Amino acid sequence: MWISAYWYEKLPALYAGAGAACWALFGLQGPGAVSGALLLGAAGLTWHWRRSYRAAQIAL
Repeated sequence: MWISAYWYEKLPALYAGAGAACWALFGLQGPGAVSGALLLGAAGLTWHWRRSYRAAQIAL
């Protein structure tokens, strides 16, 4: 699957925003809490992978 560079750079922020919106809209109990936590985790993991990959590319 191809994602344009514009959207690719914004993915962690979009995931984090969706996670925060889940918590704001559905509260910190039940499915809203789980969905929010998973989305925030996806944001952090995507950011970490991207940062690690770019650091490795610079080191080459």
